[in-house]
Amino acid sequence: MRFLRKVVMITGASGGIGQALAKGFAREGATIALVGRNKERTEEIARRTGAVYHSTLEITKSENCKKIIDDVFNLTGSLDVLVNNAGAMFRGDVVDTPDDEWLKLFDINVHAVFYLSREAIRLMREHKIAGNIVQVASNSALSGRKGHIAYATTKGAVVQMTRCMALDCASDGIRINAVCPGATDTAMPMSKHSAPISRERLLENCRQSIPLQRIADPEEVVRSILFLASEDSSYVTGTTLSVDGGTTA
Repeated sequence: MRFLRKVVMITGASGGIGQALAKGFAREGATIALVGRNKERTEEIARRTGAVYHSTLEITKSENCKKIIDDVFNLTGSLDVLVNNAGAMFRGDVVDTPDDEWLKLFDINVHAVFYLSREAIRLMREHKIAGNIVQVASNSALSGRKGHIAYATTKGAVVQMTRCMALDCASDGIRINAVCPGATDTAMPMSKHSAPISRERLLENCRQSIPLQRIADPEEVVRSILFLASEDSSYVTGTTLSVDGGTTA
């Protein structure tokens, strides 16, 4: 029960890792607030985890991010942990990537993370909360990725943003870290491929290319986030934790 009496807000709650995060934090006693794009799935995971708040507001708009953070605080009286898990992926190389996809990925993967983190930090500073922010980046942030220029670039920006925010907030007792998952058993790895690929073929590709010879279960990514969000990592800030079966090694 590491998060008993802690208020935790999770974005991307309707996705595979987001749903696992909600269950993991609820299991450890947290008061949960969820933000997700898919209304039905977000409402369902809110019911399953007993979340006190859920929203489908578009987080690429700064005014919506302020409203979400303010609403959660006004409802619960605190905001101890923010997990910026929402993200999107488009496939394309430098020539094939159109302007609209490039800009959309920056909106979702970078701007929303900045807006929500900024509002959460303002609130934590104002109310003297020694809070915690975990950004869900990607191992694509740590090395080049053929055919994924927009995705890798935006996730690289998240890692650098994490370092800068951590230094800005260290004197406030606010810790900020990033997790960089590799291939995880959710819908997103399927979207990396330009041609349709079966789940069986994807798993076989992972066995051949990942040192641990398997794809990650979402719960394995969640455990790393729970660690960084808890007092178990009380002396850790500004770091990037790879959870990719050894791929970036």
